[in-house]
Amino acid sequence: ASNELPESDDLKAFYDRILVRLWIDWCTDEDDMKRIMFGAEPKVTKSVTQDELKVARQRVESFVANISEDFIDSIIRVRNTLRIKENKTFSDRRWKKTIRVLASYAYITGAAGLTVDALDLLPDLLWEKPEDRSGIARVIGEIANPDLNKARELLDAGLEILTHFPDVTALERGDFLSQAGKAVDRVNDICSKI
Repeated sequence: ASNELPESDDLKAFYDRILVRLWIDWCTDEDDMKRIMFGAEPKVTKSVTQDELKVARQRVESFVANISEDFIDSIIRVRNTLRIKENKTFSDRRWKKTIRVLASYAYITGAAGLTVDALDLLPDLLWEKPEDRSGIARVIGEIANPDLNKARELLDAGLEILTHFPDVTALERGDFLSQAGKAVDRVNDICSKI
């Protein structure tokens, strides 16, 4: 595993075949770093038999064979919207393989079939650069889960207010109260949209 991304055109076809792309930042928490450096290596406690693997493959194939029109419409809308709004296109091979990953995810999570809920996994299957992920997630949220997407937008707005809230020691009392009043108004505006 590496946090380095291919930059050469020669590697694009290879990179396209890496389906699951999880971006993991460097560990910044000291306690987590201690566990990584000095903790015991994780042990595999579960094994899968050939028969269990065969059943899993059959179930995944069943999910793929019985995809609902609602799911098909949603994935086509995601594809088209990403192309138009985000200027992102992905190979036909990538889309085909992505459906199988989503079906596997649905099986592993105990779903009865492949539904639009599985689309939440798409941002980690489609981004090419880490900065692309948020735009892809927004488009998918708008289509697959508009309520969750709205909640994320409101949370981001609230975090933005907190991030830019002035330090009380850096302002005069009157300025601080004025800034606090404006922040409360923005928070109230967010709350009215919930």
